Amino acid sequence: MISCIQRQILPLGWCFFLILSLYACKGSRALAEKEEGAAKGLLDKAKKERVDFQTISLSGKLDMRMPGSDMEAFGMNYKISIARDSLMLMRLTKIIELARVYVTRDSIFVLDKINREYYAIPVSMAQSYTGFPADFALLQSLILGDFRPVPESLQPAGKTEDGLRTYIGTRAGTAFSYDLDSRSFRQVEMRVSNSLQNQSAYVRYGDFAPVGGVQMAHRVSIESQAPDSVAMYLSHKKTDLNEAGIQFDFQIPAGYKRMSIE
Repeated sequence: MISCIQRQILPLGWCFFLILSLYACKGSRALAEKEEGAAKGLLDKAKKERVDFQTISLSGKLDMRMPGSDMEAFGMNYKISIARDSLMLMRLTKIIELARVYVTRDSIFVLDKINREYYAIPVSMAQSYTGFPADFALLQSLILGDFRPVPESLQPAGKTEDGLRTYIGTRAGTAFSYDLDSRSFRQVEMRVSNSLQNQSAYVRYGDFAPVGGVQMAHRVSIESQAPDSVAMYLSHKKTDLNEAGIQFDFQIPAGYKRMSIE
């Protein structure tokens, strides 16, 4: 039989349990709302955290990996000069200048100085080789490590103990995944895949140091696993912001043969 004291304690116990449950539920909702707010806040800050420049020049070492090609691995020096949102000139050297790459908002010109040949292709064609949507703004952001998401909306997809948050989204059948650092508000990795088009690629950033008001990556790894396996590793040794007299000279010398890309 239940004693008088027990009859008084049992309802109090149930009330106590109910109160705890209500507070736990309220606490979970508050935690979820806080987490959602933190995820959105990082996304908004990362979009604004971009290198501030009118012109920038990056000099360093480029390592290439092209398995199955005549030259599976090779290295060279580079200087990349960028006029914000409009022009880009890449000079590739190894004792002598090997090639120049000139990029406008809609075209890419490649000057092969060794074979006296040149290519002229639309920027959009790069997507068929890399899997990345191709436009000048994205290429500029790719090199500088600025966060410029391709999908119109992104959803948080987890976080790590070291302050990284992952966001995912899709656009035109292509899946995108971004890892952002919640301390520096900078992008540390971007992954792209489209199984229907057999495309897969990623970009990783490291060796961050102050440039143009942000922590800019001085090591950039770009790998395309499909349709072709190609890897580029850039290591910036020197950066110059808004230097006076910067030149974007590009001319196709007489006698160079125009080539096409199949």
